[in-house]
Order: sequence, then C-alpha cells, then structure tokens
Amino acid sequence: MTISLASITGVVLNGFTAPIWNTTADQPPTGIAKQSVVSSVGGTATGVRVHAMTDPFTIAVIRGAVAAFPKLSLQGVLGRVGRNKTTILLRKGTIPLSGQAPQVSELRIEANIVSGADVNDKPNVAALLSAGAALLNREAAGYLDTVVTGVAG
Repeated sequence: MTISLASITGVVLNGFTAPIWNTTADQPPTGIAKQSVVSSVGGTATGVRVHAMTDPFTIAVIRGAVAAFPKLSLQGVLGRVGRNKTTILLRKGTIPLSGQAPQVSELRIEANIVSGADVNDKPNVAALLSAGAALLNREAAGYLDTVVTGVAG
C-alpha cells in the first residue's frame, strides 16, 4: 500500500484548534493492512487521550480480498461483477460515564469499487473518493453535531 499513516493534520472543531495527530507505526490486526496509533497530539485538542492498551486510538487501512476481473459470457453480456473493498478504520477509547473504563468507538469508511473500474475507469473512481473526502472535510462539524445529538440537520 502507498498510503501514509504518518502524522495527520486534523479538522478544526469546537475545542480543536489546528489539531495534529502524531502517529507511531503499529502491528495491524490483519496481514493486508497498515496501522498506526496516535501517540501524541499537537495543536489544541482539549481533553483528548492518546493511545494506550486499554484506551486505544488507532488508525488502520485494510485491503479486502481482490475480486476477480469481470468476464463476458459467450453472448457478450457482463455477469455479476465483484467488488474490491478497502476500509479505513479508526478506533478510539471513549468513556460512556464518568468514572468508568473506556470503551471502543469506531469510525469505519469503506470503499466498495467494482472490479475492473480500477483499470477501466480510474478517473471516476478518483471522483468518488475526492467527493467523499471533501464532504467529510467540509461537513466535519455538522457530522459531529449529528453523531452527538442524533439529529441530521
């Protein structure tokens, strides 16, 4: 994989002024993955705890099994086309009630790309990822509000 999990500049949110998540390489849960832990925080990230064994803060990129390239039938019809799945998984220890032990919350972002599109339609695969990343970046505060309040608005 050519993805880098080196230090990440975070999005500015309430209480987070220019956050920087400094990472250290870690052993991923599967062989076809990369994983890092957030080992220190830069900028202002009020109240954030860095990674600990019992209070994880991990970032992983996991590649799923590669689907077979689609083939045409004798009639020239494309049958069922498999998907190539790549997952970005963030795990963060969060405390459900004051005085309690942290429990793991997750943010999972999955790309399920039609097998063959990586070769035959790379610009539109790139458009999908570009638009998704831009939306998450632009709407981070609104998404936080929705996650916290349960109101999508």
